[in-house]
Amino acid sequence: MENKQDSTPPVNRRKKMVRRPVHGCGRLGKTQSAQRYRFHCSDGHHAVFDRAGRWVTDPLLVWLHADQVARSVMMSCGGRLDWTGWIVDVHDQAGRHVCSLDFTDVRMELRAA
Repeated sequence: MENKQDSTPPVNRRKKMVRRPVHGCGRLGKTQSAQRYRFHCSDGHHAVFDRAGRWVTDPLLVWLHADQVARSVMMSCGGRLDWTGWIVDVHDQAGRHVCSLDFTDVRMELRAA
């Protein structure tokens, strides 16, 4: 028996989180009542859980709030950290995954001291 080396590159098991359309059970464009969303932040090792959630009337505003949550977490940690592995993971009130936002997609505005 020959011992062959596998020439295929190793598989990156970390799933790339991408922006996905936000919709309420397939009813995009239709009006719906307010829904509670939870905005959890994690890098796979550490987490910031959103226990209270936020009521959002327009599902398209979920992106705006996810961006604000990421900014808030980054600003609350003094000093510069590597945010490349961090995401905001958004779930609706039924616990279904709605969307994810990479912290690296959030633009922090530099302000003069």
